[in-house]
Amino acid sequence: MLFDGDKAQSVLQACDIRPLPLTVHRPTLKEAKRVYNNLTQLYYETECSIMGEVLPLVENVTKFVQSTEAREEISVAPEEPILDSSSSHEAMAIPSNNATTPLHEAAKAGNVEQTMELLEQGLDPCIKDERGKTPYLLASDKEVRNTFRRFMALNLDKWDWHAAEVPSALTKEMEESQAAKQAEKDAKKKARAKELKKQKKARE
Repeated sequence: MLFDGDKAQSVLQACDIRPLPLTVHRPTLKEAKRVYNNLTQLYYETECSIMGEVLPLVENVTKFVQSTEAREEISVAPEEPILDSSSSHEAMAIPSNNATTPLHEAAKAGNVEQTMELLEQGLDPCIKDERGKTPYLLASDKEVRNTFRRFMALNLDKWDWHAAEVPSALTKEMEESQAAKQAEKDAKKKARAKELKKQKKARE
């Protein structure tokens, strides 16, 4: 119909002929005429008009791809930690668990002044080191342990002292009472030693 006969609509050797999708409905005479009319009609468009429609679409797609890539680069950029230089003490107070902190080191070294200073700066006494020990448990010096207890007495609600494994608070009144008892004990011990020395001398 298109390429044979005296009134062929086109030439088969034309290089621009391409298969086209065609929808055919019910096989009726009316449908056959509709298909015939569609197949026997040719439409021409100038190259300028086609390019005028295509180029803006290409530019829009290019801009969209570039903007999408830019957004992806921004979204995957690594986040840098932001620290406030005016609150260096607070920055020291938030190490992760299972890590040795300066408070661990000070307690282990028996440094009373540094231990109190770090507690006042806000270092967490509840943090455990790699061996699962809190700073208090590393303190072999009695005065360092008392430093934790004194700080606990003044800051009962600041930390979970049970988690810090500090056994009890040490108030000023308690220390005075302990000092008085120790003085009395020492006096009795001294008197006892003096009495024994006197008895030994009398026997001689």
